[in-house]
Amino acid sequence: MRQNNEIIPLRRAHGLDGDVELVTQDGISLGHISAAKAHTRPGALHRAFSIMLTDCSGRVCLQRRASSKEHWPGYLANTCCGHPRSQELLLTDAATRLEEELGLHSPALHEVGRFVYWTQDPESGAVEWEYDHVLIGVCQDHNSLKPNPREVEEVFWWTLDERAIGPFTPWLPLVLKTAVPFLSGLPNSP
Repeated sequence: MRQNNEIIPLRRAHGLDGDVELVTQDGISLGHISAAKAHTRPGALHRAFSIMLTDCSGRVCLQRRASSKEHWPGYLANTCCGHPRSQELLLTDAATRLEEELGLHSPALHEVGRFVYWTQDPESGAVEWEYDHVLIGVCQDHNSLKPNPREVEEVFWWTLDERAIGPFTPWLPLVLKTAVPFLSGLPNSP
């Protein structure tokens, strides 16, 4: 979302500063809770999304999270992730988050699966207990990526047979397992 040519963070723009949507194990909404409370041990199951972009050569876009981030700083992750305001706004909010983190006006995104996971950041103690929607899309132009340095330390294009240098966020293998079978079926992908 833009205001006076400035990107306004999604949560602040919609008056939900710091809120996430609580859900059941089946993804049924239970209301909202502060993100801080949801990420404090033992955690609260909440809706999230993970985006995995591919290019026309079949490579996937990974990011190294900014070292200034509170949770999982410097870890390798999928293209982009975040928390939608609700399931109904999942694709809209994912597109907005993609613009906030990578300056990318969203390609068409498609949901290909969901999973639930729980993990704890060994450094900050923050808990991730998420009902994660996996979204995929194709990036036609690498030059269109403009990483926000407060969010992303670096972005690179990786082939599945290359060895990536970790550390890896705990959710990255789960996102890859869910997304990879669908990536070659995207329009304009190999």
